Amino acid sequence: MIEVNRIEKIGLKYGNNEISSKKVLAVYTNEDRTEGRGEEYIRHFCRCQETAERLGKKQYVQGTDCPIKEVTVYLINDEWYGPINVKGATKEDLEKRQLNFRFNEIETALNQVKATPQELMQYIESMIVRAINQG
Repeated sequence: MIEVNRIEKIGLKYGNNEISSKKVLAVYTNEDRTEGRGEEYIRHFCRCQETAERLGKKQYVQGTDCPIKEVTVYLINDEWYGPINVKGATKEDLEKRQLNFRFNEIETALNQVKATPQELMQYIESMIVRAINQG
């Protein structure tokens, strides 16, 4: 049985507040519960083993039970902080980001140009064609 209810002072401060730590149980699952090809992430933080087992029952890949691991969380200014997953950008996200940058360039250029609506449409079309050709 893992002892998870004891808060420990770790000797660090954030501003005038002392930082404390605590062991808790993390119930992990996978983004792809069919084949397990996705990223692992924490589904629940629990104070007791029985709760972790109940919440992780049949919630993992192919209906199996979730793995449970002990992790440390930190109390800073009355808020708990612990392990998180920060998602990386996909190829599609990066392509959309590049397209957004290009459209922002167009918008900036349009704000600086004093032209007729027809001239603006020609400019926009040429920028879109250029963005597509570079992409």
